[in-house]
Amino acid sequence: ARINPQKQSSLMNDVVSDVISFAAIQKRFSAIKLTTNLAPQLPALQMDRDQIAQVIINILNNAADAISETGRRDGLIVLTTVLDQTELVLRVSDNGRGMTPDVKEKLFKAHFTTKPKGHGYGLTTCSRILDHHEAKVTIESKVGFGTTFEFRFPVT
Repeated sequence: ARINPQKQSSLMNDVVSDVISFAAIQKRFSAIKLTTNLAPQLPALQMDRDQIAQVIINILNNAADAISETGRRDGLIVLTTVLDQTELVLRVSDNGRGMTPDVKEKLFKAHFTTKPKGHGYGLTTCSRILDHHEAKVTIESKVGFGTTFEFRFPVT
């Protein structure tokens, strides 16, 4: 699918808050605590709000699945925003099952999935959206402890 962003000046914290409001009422998040740590007074970014929301929702869904696979009752997903010099940073951390280095290497590649009914398009689409927003992605993960996705958006 072609991704043509319709960018406008938007606040990342508003997008995160909107997504959290949407996700919090979904059944898959009923046993998971969704929390935020949003830095105040962040600069606006030129972004396609819907596309960035789609990325966040995809990451939240994957985090919920990773937590569900552990069977734990203390599921936690934390979304954090900070300003780091010339970049706005969005972190999404979970206490799910974590990933092996082999799985982490294959993320964002077409048709790669760890889910029995997955198709492997979710993170591929996210990668394209992030490319169009000139965002850099890093992933830290430890098997049995969880994963943190960090997205760095340039502030212009």
